[in-house]
Amino acid sequence: MPKEQGSIGLRSRAARSSASTSKDVPEERTAKTNSSKSTKVNASSTRSGIAFIAFLIVRLTAAFFSNIADCDEVFNYWEPTHYLQYGYGMQTWEYSPEYAIRSWAYIKLHAIIGGIFDFVFNHDKIKVFYAIRATFAVVCALSESMFYIAASSHLGPRVGRYLIIAMLFSAGMWNASTAYLPSTFTMYTTMVAFFYALMPVSTTSGRRVHRTIFWVGLGSLLGWPFSAAVGIPAAFEELVLRNALKKPFERIRRLISGVITSLCIILIPLALADYYFYKKLNIVPWNIIAYNVFGGKDRGPDIYGTEPWHFYIINGLLNFNIMFIMALISLPGLLVTVLVDKQRISSSPTAGSVYAYSYLSFRLVPFYVWLLVFIAQPHKEERFLFVIYPLVCLNAAVAIFLVRGWVDKFLLALSKNIPYGINRRCYLKLFTLIIFFISGVTSISRVLALCFHYNAPMTIYRHFYYVEIPQQVETHKLQLNLNNPINLCIGKEWYRFPSHYFLPDGVRLRFLKSDF
Repeated sequence: MPKEQGSIGLRSRAARSSASTSKDVPEERTAKTNSSKSTKVNASSTRSGIAFIAFLIVRLTAAFFSNIADCDEVFNYWEPTHYLQYGYGMQTWEYSPEYAIRSWAYIKLHAIIGGIFDFVFNHDKIKVFYAIRATFAVVCALSESMFYIAASSHLGPRVGRYLIIAMLFSAGMWNASTAYLPSTFTMYTTMVAFFYALMPVSTTSGRRVHRTIFWVGLGSLLGWPFSAAVGIPAAFEELVLRNALKKPFERIRRLISGVITSLCIILIPLALADYYFYKKLNIVPWNIIAYNVFGGKDRGPDIYGTEPWHFYIINGLLNFNIMFIMALISLPGLLVTVLVDKQRISSSPTAGSVYAYSYLSFRLVPFYVWLLVFIAQPHKEERFLFVIYPLVCLNAAVAIFLVRGWVDKFLLALSKNIPYGINRRCYLKLFTLIIFFISGVTSISRVLALCFHYNAPMTIYRHFYYVEIPQQVETHKLQLNLNNPINLCIGKEWYRFPSHYFLPDGVRLRFLKSDF
């Protein structure tokens, strides 16, 4: 029986067969090549546009309906942004010049966006808050579209389809997509970096490695320095794969020049901006590493609590359910595929199957690198995994593709007793549909649960902003004045406060000191 089409690889089997049997004369071949290229470009543009619209619709729902899950998002990012916009706000110790482990440059970028929306919405701060979130949704959708197009182009259209479904219906991606956190920002830059990293290694051009380094560098220097770990496999691949002995010093030079160029483009402006705010030279990415890794006794992240090794496994199952299991088996699944369905992964005749499997392995490894590194850390938080949420979906998409091959082989072996061949494609589609149906329903259930059961703080503060506080001001003839503000005391519930964007000017947050 013919094998199911859609294999992962640099070229499909059908494409190789067509190329090897083509007898066109040069003029005809040129015309057909140009026509084929034009058709592929148009199809790619159409897919990209449709993907962007789909991603944008889902991410906008997150912008307008998701909660603030972590009080660090409020006090480390929303409050400093409010301070730069409106002149007041809460500040955490991380912004103290003594520590300087948060970048004011990162905050200022968001404050500029917020200032534009403040003008557009006539100083309605809640609308400004949601407009900033909508901007996150747009950036996330653009990044996801690039990630999807790269996966479709270099890993195959079937993997691309699985990837887009996994990302659209993932509770984890929905939660992370519009959070105001460096880990979300680095999630964006990781997807753009993989737009280039998914390309095959070039023996002549440095485009792939330079652009991968730049986007990984942007995420790690402006956002979160530990996110650089996702770029390590791509750098290693550049040195060892695809004629590794050919021009080895040239490959090393490309890596070094890419790192130096990215440092100059990103780190120098970043250091200058932070110098303006801190009034002294601070390399914030280094300060973050120094405090968290070399902080010493009574310093570092562990003082805020530790979790067992399986914390991220449980978290992954909660946010990705069956897709997280698929992601975990993706790399071992390659070994199984070598044994039971070797032709499932194809490549060009000159590269061979070893290169094809090596090529795919390097694209699956970053997920495992990140997971193992952070499982080893005693202090664990859900947001630390945001960086690899798209990679969870990528690895899961590849795993589903591989498992389909196993199922196909198994059913073919039973076909002597079962009329499998007649409805072969239907059986495989049903298998895939069941996986995505279970995952999608479970993820949507979690999203709805979060919206309905944990949205009270933001709902209450919107009521304060638009109804309760204006009524109190009118009833008691109060004057909202920044120099003599009205206090809103929330007892010990400071960690549920969604930021001063939800309080009118002239109203300040107050809370009682707690044991924490």
